[in-house]
Amino acid sequence: MKRYLIILLTITLLLFQPSPPPLYACSCTTEPIPPAVAYADATDVFIGHVTKVTPPYPWSDSTLNKIRHFLGIPKESPTSYEMTLQVIKSWKGVDTSTVTVKYDVYDSCSSYLDDQTTYLVYAYNWGDDTLYTYHCSRTRLALYAASDLDYLNSLPTIPLQSTDSDYSHWGLLIFLFILLYFARLIHNWFNQKILHF
Repeated sequence: MKRYLIILLTITLLLFQPSPPPLYACSCTTEPIPPAVAYADATDVFIGHVTKVTPPYPWSDSTLNKIRHFLGIPKESPTSYEMTLQVIKSWKGVDTSTVTVKYDVYDSCSSYLDDQTTYLVYAYNWGDDTLYTYHCSRTRLALYAASDLDYLNSLPTIPLQSTDSDYSHWGLLIFLFILLYFARLIHNWFNQKILHF
């Protein structure tokens, strides 16, 4: 009798368990916010073309992960990708022609920004002079940001200043020109000295 009572109680508990709330793949906890609110919340808002994507440390090259593997400890998960973007237009914050943004990756839903693609970026600076964006922000392909761009294009833009790297090739050319000019002067001076002997 006791045995049947335990079985009946177990079946009853299994049938009447409270169900967990539904889970949605790759969903954010809140509804998408309007562009005006996203603009107000972000420290930097701009359109940029991704020129370089640097993933978190590679597993195979990480000495720490080799030691963890040897000891049977699971690998640490990557935290954030670092993207370099060529800024096309800025409405808030960014005033340079290139910028680096970190994109936090927490799970399989969080994908990084694709290389050689143009994005509208809502970035956040949380006090460490690093810009971040994340899966649930309004950061998206510029191609799919029409409602955001309608709002943003009604706002003034920030003039972009060139970064040092923009002029690095000009500096090299000027240096080579000056070097050739002095080489020519020295060459002429030697030719005049040799002719006077």
